[in-house]
Amino acid sequence: MDEKNQPTGKVYNFLKPLVPGEPDPFDKVEPKVGFAVITAAGEDDYTPPRDWLYARHYIRGYVSATVGASGAGKTSLVIAEALAMTTGRNLIGVQPRRRLKVWMYNGEDPREELKRRIRAARLQHKVAWAEIREWLFFDSGRDREWATVTQGRDGMIVNEAMLEDLIGQIKAQGIDVIIVDPFNTSHGVSENDNGAIALVLKKWGYVADKARCAVMIVHHPRKTLPGEAVTLEDLRGASALLAAVRSGRALNRMPDDVAMKLGIATPGSYVRIVGASEKNSMAIARSNDDWYELVSVDLDNGIAEPDGGGGPQPADEVQALARWEPPDVMDGVDAEVARKAQTLIGESQLRLDLRARDWVGFPVAQALGVDMGLDATGGVKAAKAASTAQVAAREKVKTVIDRWLEAGWLKRVMGKDEKRMQRTFVAVGAPATSLAETLAAAVGTPAAGGSEEPDDGAGT
Repeated sequence: MDEKNQPTGKVYNFLKPLVPGEPDPFDKVEPKVGFAVITAAGEDDYTPPRDWLYARHYIRGYVSATVGASGAGKTSLVIAEALAMTTGRNLIGVQPRRRLKVWMYNGEDPREELKRRIRAARLQHKVAWAEIREWLFFDSGRDREWATVTQGRDGMIVNEAMLEDLIGQIKAQGIDVIIVDPFNTSHGVSENDNGAIALVLKKWGYVADKARCAVMIVHHPRKTLPGEAVTLEDLRGASALLAAVRSGRALNRMPDDVAMKLGIATPGSYVRIVGASEKNSMAIARSNDDWYELVSVDLDNGIAEPDGGGGPQPADEVQALARWEPPDVMDGVDAEVARKAQTLIGESQLRLDLRARDWVGFPVAQALGVDMGLDATGGVKAAKAASTAQVAAREKVKTVIDRWLEAGWLKRVMGKDEKRMQRTFVAVGAPATSLAETLAAAVGTPAAGGSEEPDDGAGT
């Protein structure tokens, strides 16, 4: 850090041990009578609701956290959210309550790269620059560091001048949200020092409180095992960080087993947010998983004939984030398909085990019209020998069988195989009917599009 940006302020020494007989360096305030403030309960116990600014992650007056592995799309996510907040539009599945002013600080990338990433997100979500010009602010750590707390020779140094200047700018510009990406560029202390990290978070909480804004810190996780999902418990560094944030979420790439079931060949392009169920000390835990796709956006900024020569300069391809809904394997699987499968099964009792040569999945796949990938003997190929689409098809067949068993259109039957071993078989269950047909039967009227015999008066 250069001398110009060298922080000055109070020094907090967490490392120097006390020497017997010497005064405690923290004990600098003489006790005074009436130092404690006692506030009466008053006549009215009404308190205003918490000011959630965007979803259940950005809350005015508090610090929140987003954690995710490198390349998982953390920056793309917060940029997309910043555009949603500054436009007041639902861009990735959340409708902001109102337009908000957002100040983004990226401690790693230069301003030019930040502009590219914001442009990619704008192109992806069709946001004009004029729409956000007075609402979105962004700065780079390459220009000026936001070093809230640093490690000095005698202890922790709080850059109070920078903090007060930051609070003043937030108030002057009417900023609602501060995004710090990544968190470790906003301090100069060891992430394994609980006392130091607690002090850094305390100062960010001070900014959020005094400036009446929401602070979102974006952080890296500790190293995890290959394929292991990242949770908020994996926040890199001190446990004090997890304890200090009021709302948090974890960002993960799509697991290989999920990609296999959905027939996705590039699982790294899809990410999932695990939300309030992970960490939200202000709400009852709940499931809140959201899926997003990481897309490549052409900035259309190529140069056909650069001034310096050397041939055409191609346009930049930059990552952006878009909302993505996982496909429902039951889409298009209606009662008509189920009846076709029931007809193919007929009076047979077929095995429930996929490995069996008489697996019930074969007629179900035929009714669905999907290719599961069969070997020369008519059995299912090994997963390694099958294509991604074929593996996804067999996962779909397994899911459909489970749903039809739940609906009673298929039923389990215990019996013995050719070796007289007890096995689970599947037979046709109740006739498959659509919801409309079921309701029509219940009230005695034909389903939509059905026919009815004319009333000849015989019953009168």
